[in-house]
Amino acid sequence: MAAVLRTLRYDLRSRWRPLLSLALLLGLAGGAVLACAAGARRTDTAYGRLLTWAHASQVQVVYGGGARAYYHAVASLPGVESAGEVVYDDAVLPAAHGLSSQEVNAFSSPDNSVGVRTDRVKILAGRMWRAADPRAVMVDQQLADRYHLRPGSTFRLAIIPQSPVTAQAELGKAVVLSTTVTAVVAFDDQIVPATALTAMPQVLLSPPFARTSLSASASYGTEVAVALKPGASVRKFDAAATALAAGSSSVTGTGGVYITDVSDQEAATQRAIRPQAVALGAFAALAGLLLLAGGSAAQQAARPGRPGFPRAALAGHGARPAGQSVNGTDRHRHNGRGPAGCHRGRCRLAAHTDRPGPDRRAAPWAGG
Repeated sequence: MAAVLRTLRYDLRSRWRPLLSLALLLGLAGGAVLACAAGARRTDTAYGRLLTWAHASQVQVVYGGGARAYYHAVASLPGVESAGEVVYDDAVLPAAHGLSSQEVNAFSSPDNSVGVRTDRVKILAGRMWRAADPRAVMVDQQLADRYHLRPGSTFRLAIIPQSPVTAQAELGKAVVLSTTVTAVVAFDDQIVPATALTAMPQVLLSPPFARTSLSASASYGTEVAVALKPGASVRKFDAAATALAAGSSSVTGTGGVYITDVSDQEAATQRAIRPQAVALGAFAALAGLLLLAGGSAAQQAARPGRPGFPRAALAGHGARPAGQSVNGTDRHRHNGRGPAGCHRGRCRLAAHTDRPGPDRRAAPWAGG
């Protein structure tokens, strides 16, 4: 053990710089590998964590509107965690002269539930609005980038009423609203848009606007966004909501209900995100293998070879330094009699015989 400790001390004294460099390199590379592995795991679970945080709706119950009692009855069904009423309005962006062809998915929540409690928005810039402000809106990143919007900007939106007879948009009666952007947000159904509607620019109007006559005339549908409790059955909820609609005259008078399970859209979004997580995980695994191979090679390079191994490290353990005799005395230390254990005459004779010259052991006739 003492020999090993001496060897280790020698290595540390003579090779501490390459060993320190190797340790730093392995530490940095190992940190990068761990960061990639953690990034892969968080990327794979990010969308699921967002849906849980936002209380994202798994079921959409679409009906004609005006059936407030039906909305409250649906929100009280077993297995419902949260619910919110959404009113969709026909809207486009105004142009310099008239209206543009850019449609906008404009919607509002009369009870300020959607965007706040159900399908909560992720605020990227700004703040949540004051629920009593009729001019407040929250826009998505797509609108903010295209029209250079930020919190406090003025945003103009054209609301188009529907004909009560033909249910067609009456472009000539469009009303241009001047609103104020309170926040730039991300909607949970826009992470990877699964439908043409969610791919459109989106704007969430304030609750006071949802209660105006303009919103009622421009509305082309009302829905209840329902977030179910973990483990709740979508099929059982569908049956219960359909039974409620059949017993409600206000709902049957507007064409009944249409119930949509949006969990398949969420699954499609998760499948679109997963290749990124798999790529990060594969990169982390490859980097880990390269790190192991590089660390082993560097360790072999930093290890001292046998020819240069220090004899001094093993002094006292079966080996002796050069110039030292077996009994521990120094052959080159002089005393009064010359080298230790050597008489003067014999030493002179040995020195004389070691000089270069003819071999004295040759035959007498060899010298001619």
